[in-house]
Amino acid sequence: EGNNAVIKIELDGSLLPVGSNGLEITSGQSEVRGLAIHSFRGTPIPRLEFLDVVLVAENGMGIGLWAGTGNIISGNYLGARADGSLPSQSPGGRTITSGITIGSSSNVVQENMIVGSETAGIIIGAGLADPQARDIHSNKVYGNYIGMARDGTTPLPNYSGVLIWGGANANEIGGGSANLGNLISGNTSTGVSIVGATATGTFVGSNVIQRNLIGTDRTGKLIDPDGKATSGDETGNQHSGIQIMRSPRNIIGGTTADAGNVLSGNEAGVLIVGSQSD
Repeated sequence: EGNNAVIKIELDGSLLPVGSNGLEITSGQSEVRGLAIHSFRGTPIPRLEFLDVVLVAENGMGIGLWAGTGNIISGNYLGARADGSLPSQSPGGRTITSGITIGSSSNVVQENMIVGSETAGIIIGAGLADPQARDIHSNKVYGNYIGMARDGTTPLPNYSGVLIWGGANANEIGGGSANLGNLISGNTSTGVSIVGATATGTFVGSNVIQRNLIGTDRTGKLIDPDGKATSGDETGNQHSGIQIMRSPRNIIGGTTADAGNVLSGNEAGVLIVGSQSD
């Protein structure tokens, strides 16, 4: 399992129509392990949020979790081939519209490599057609490489790393021990974005972000071989490491020293915007 998994099954969507998805799960207690899923394409939809454009998508995803609880997504490559490389036909290094989209509760996404997404590598939240309808909670995102190759040092960027929005609350990005933290680096926009509700929307908050490496390699070091901040070889995310907009009661780090995140090389470390954020 994990980023050194030996992948023997590859789902290639390059010959399918735009809007096709790799896998869609609409029940609980399913497990997806050991797959490489790439070249499923949809249409990214931009949403302007303060200083950044948040890209979301309804289709073209590698894996979509739409109903049920207790699903486990572990040891897969999203956006990459079975050998961990990007498909040769990927324009601009974008190989899939989104890696994993979670629209249900109490699932575990652990030890996957998620790269090459046109939107976010992982999206947690309701769909665009019904962005206020659901209470999506208690999902756990642990030990993934998001925007980085399986060597943990080479950027294979998504547009952004993790996006939490659309009724998503009380989700965990990183967990209670060091091996549960994610490597979220090399992405074109933010590392982790939490986008809260508008005046008529549902609650988005109380999410926990801890023990992650955001903007570094797998050892916690910043890598920028050519010394140019946006040339594409650096591990830093090109916007904020963590960005929270209009969303209250989120926790970054924790009450013990080892619960902190390591943020380095990003355009900004933590950006918090909006009177609803605290």
